[in-house]
Amino acid sequence: MASVLAFRARLRLFTPEEGGWRVPAPKRQMCLCDVGNTYKGKPVFHDARITLQEGEELNPGEEALVLIEPLHAELWDNVEAGHPFTVHEGFAAKGRGVVTERFLQGNVH
Repeated sequence: MASVLAFRARLRLFTPEEGGWRVPAPKRQMCLCDVGNTYKGKPVFHDARITLQEGEELNPGEEALVLIEPLHAELWDNVEAGHPFTVHEGFAAKGRGVVTERFLQGNVH
């Protein structure tokens, strides 16, 4: 079985007043993440599946432990524990988090 790069993190969703979503985020969803990579001085967002570790949804303004599974792990080579990231919908940031663990997991897809 192949191993794939994954991360555990703490994620806080922004409130609507902070520019966040008005509805809760589901347990699992695809998101655009900014992990600090740039191209010609502009931020580059990367697709990742984010799964809540507990509960069925995350309300705006709340924080939770999440599993992050990058779609293209090679673009996340610079990410280690303590690395900040933001979650986006288009260019608008919807949440902010910090990676707590980088690890390899068995490929379950």
